[in-house]
Amino acid sequence: IPGWSRLVFQSFRDNNWEIYSANADGSGQTRVTDAPSVDYAPRLDPGADRIAFASDRNGGDYDIFVVDWNGAGLTALTDNSSDDVAPAWSPNGNKVAFEAYRDGQAERSLRLDALLIQRFAEIMRVVCERKGFVLPSRSSGDDQSDGSGLS
Repeated sequence: IPGWSRLVFQSFRDNNWEIYSANADGSGQTRVTDAPSVDYAPRLDPGADRIAFASDRNGGDYDIFVVDWNGAGLTALTDNSSDDVAPAWSPNGNKVAFEAYRDGQAERSLRLDALLIQRFAEIMRVVCERKGFVLPSRSSGDDQSDGSGLS
């Protein structure tokens, strides 16, 4: 992928799911995690320095962890008795969203602030316009939804 210096992936090469990082061309593979637990769903932050991933290393349920791309600085972001999976970084790399199963149902725990959501909406508008979709516009001062789900 142009502009990317590093990639991350999960592998079962030693009969256990572990996280690996590599240069964008696949060279320089480095084992990031080394535990008897299942480590999976790695997501590289936008700066290509940290990896968020899900793991059952804290006692059977899955939690979200962050580690440096080389395996240093392991930090648990969640620690509870229900599963937290599918991490995703915010565009600026300051927050992690994940899927939580607090009540037995899948719920997205979007740890995003209002500015991030607004920026995402702006990006989606540009993408849609480039694809030729015509989106309704909101006049300034209009704080009511038109019911379309678009803003």
